[in-house]
Amino acid sequence: MQNPDIAFARDPELIDGECQRDRRGMPKVASGGFAATFRIHNGDRHWAVRCFHRTGGGDRHLLERYQQIGNFITAHPALDFLVPVTYLSNGIKVGDNDFPTVRMRWVNGVSLGVWLARWASGPAPVPQAVETVRAAIGAAVAALRRNGVAHGDLQHGNILVRPDSSIWLIDYDGMYLPAIADYGAIEEGHRNYQHPDRGTHYDDTLDRFAAESIDLSLSALARRPRLWEDYGGTGENLLFTATDFADPEQSRVFDELKSIGDLADRVQRFRDACRAGYSDIETALCGRPPTTLHGPRTVAFGRVVPGDQADELRALAGEVVTVFGTVVSTKMPMDGVALINLGIWQSGDFTIVGFDEVAGALHKSHGRDGRYGKWLPRLEGERVAVTGLVTLFQSKHARQATPQIILDDARFLQILDDARLDEYERDARRRFDPSPAPPQQPKACDTRIETHHRSAAPSARSAAGTARTASRAPLETEREANRNAQLDKRYRNRKPGTSQVPPPDPRLPAAPAPKPAAAQRPQVSPPPSPGPVAPPANNRPPPVPPQYRTIRIDPALPPPSSHQAPPPPVPPVYVPPQPAYQPPPSQPIYRTSPAYSPLPARPSASPRQNRRRDAFFLILLVAAVVGLALVILL
Repeated sequence: MQNPDIAFARDPELIDGECQRDRRGMPKVASGGFAATFRIHNGDRHWAVRCFHRTGGGDRHLLERYQQIGNFITAHPALDFLVPVTYLSNGIKVGDNDFPTVRMRWVNGVSLGVWLARWASGPAPVPQAVETVRAAIGAAVAALRRNGVAHGDLQHGNILVRPDSSIWLIDYDGMYLPAIADYGAIEEGHRNYQHPDRGTHYDDTLDRFAAESIDLSLSALARRPRLWEDYGGTGENLLFTATDFADPEQSRVFDELKSIGDLADRVQRFRDACRAGYSDIETALCGRPPTTLHGPRTVAFGRVVPGDQADELRALAGEVVTVFGTVVSTKMPMDGVALINLGIWQSGDFTIVGFDEVAGALHKSHGRDGRYGKWLPRLEGERVAVTGLVTLFQSKHARQATPQIILDDARFLQILDDARLDEYERDARRRFDPSPAPPQQPKACDTRIETHHRSAAPSARSAAGTARTASRAPLETEREANRNAQLDKRYRNRKPGTSQVPPPDPRLPAAPAPKPAAAQRPQVSPPPSPGPVAPPANNRPPPVPPQYRTIRIDPALPPPSSHQAPPPPVPPVYVPPQPAYQPPPSQPIYRTSPAYSPLPARPSASPRQNRRRDAFFLILLVAAVVGLALVILL
């Protein structure tokens, strides 16, 4: 993308273009399931170029599909929410390989998810604005249905809201047209918007379930804006998730939406549609009882990876992934750039990046201006999660490329409480054990169904601050070094007359309890805890403690049981004789351990010895001066 004259040599509209770049000089990229989208401008023309990073375009008949889609859009100008497209099977050259591209004109708008995040965070969300967008989406879906067409992947990322509250629909990979019906479906749509039984169905009813999910979510938000804070704001959904569709009877969001009086009937019909088979979706949404009803289903989980798995994340470049972990450090190296590191950035570990207004919002919420620049101290030590397209950045300070996700909005950075963190850890472990657990019989909810992360409390975010303060993951990098330095300083700065063992640090884990000794010897009561050691009155060494003497077995005691071996005899401990010791009165003795024994005092030198020592040093000094003079003269 940084060399369009080479990469787009076969596209006359892009060969002289220039890719839009971020503050670090790297091309800006938007996420997508099959492709990465870039913005390229050539003079006064601006293009959105989708580059398919997966192979197999011939098997999916992308050329034939997009030729028919382009012809349909051109033949129906009244469908002004669709953007004309041009497909090239060898649109971009990467090394020695060619990849297909789809080029369309750049349209102004923000994704529905970002638009709702901005709307909900306003001082007074206006319900009418949501109703206007909801009506525009409903009109677009109805117009496609009248023409026997379906978008195939309606979700927050594929709906752009224009400044006048009208919409664009983008990403036509899964679109259904009668002319391409024989090619079949190449995707199943976003899991948080699709019916559990969609599978490979491919007809003009693809949008019915997703459109109802979006319409019902927007209707509820217009009535209760706080629902966005409780159930949305993740960057992956509006209000519903795949878990809610798989087991609607145990879903909290269904229960809360049903409490909204004028939506109760629609919520119940949508709940019935989730339990119905795919062919009965229309029947259930119309209020008629469906012919087939299912119990809880297995949820199709997205890919969840811990932030410390940098090698795995590098291999997932170009994929949409959820990454979670503990923030180790933060940095704002320049204006408009915020870096949130989930590891050691010098080693190329995972980083969350925010640019421009996203960086400003992060600094406003979590940042501080310091002597050496800006950073985000209130995020350090927090457990966070983010979902987005994994890209690679080659820093001059790291040997390996750094995997990163660029935030579309600062509100999509999730601060995790304990329950949500445990949930992400379970999802990550499913990569290694994908086999489902056997169903539990009397329970209505299958154990294979993911527990909704908001089932523990009505608002998980309301308790997040307390949970984060109660248990915060230790940082094993810079903070460990600081902790060791503090401990070392504490040991060095001991004052006489105080205990030589420092009090335990509450930030460190408690020391494990000592294991009980094996019953091989008779039990001997430990000696009492000694205080300061005083010198013996008779200048003799202290007596040997009882536990170190030869143990004598009393013949009057009963013999050991048959199943226990008699205790082996303990050899006597030899205590060497020690010279008499009398400590000076001006230097008190402090006991440092039970095994402490004072050393003999060093006798003081006599005046005659002192004179001999002074004469010896004077002779050495004169010899050194004479030798130095001889060296200079010679």
